[in-house]
Amino acid sequence: MSTSNRTNNYEQHKIIFADRNSITPNENDLYIKQLWIDIYNENLNEGAVQSNGTILWDCPCLGTQAIGPCSSQFRAAFSCYQNSNKEPKGSECMIEFMKMQNCFIQYPKLYNNNNNNNHSNKINEKEIEIESNMKQMNHPEARRQRMNEARKTKE
Repeated sequence: MSTSNRTNNYEQHKIIFADRNSITPNENDLYIKQLWIDIYNENLNEGAVQSNGTILWDCPCLGTQAIGPCSSQFRAAFSCYQNSNKEPKGSECMIEFMKMQNCFIQYPKLYNNNNNNNHSNKINEKEIEIESNMKQMNHPEARRQRMNEARKTKE
């Protein structure tokens, strides 16, 4: 009796003795080849964003950004960018990215912020400029001017 065919029954368990040749799939078996191809394709990592648009927050490619104290800011900015339809892509997400960057600056050890003070100063200057522009845009005089310009273009 061959060792690969020997079985013993013990109540509810069945013991099967097999050698390497009996459990190794045949190289020419097309069914086994297709199974391996399917398993490989299922396990391919598409990255942080799948083809259907779903974001995989646990993707290692996102590193520590998707977890930790700044995760909500990162997720908001990343989601905004991925769902952006404006040109240039993500242009409407500037506020979310600024919030995220400010949070990253508060936790340099967690988010590997190796930037020098010059870069930090540039960010602060840009923030001040954007805040100033936003205040001007919401100012009643600025709104009146925009409405007048819109009327002129319609005429």
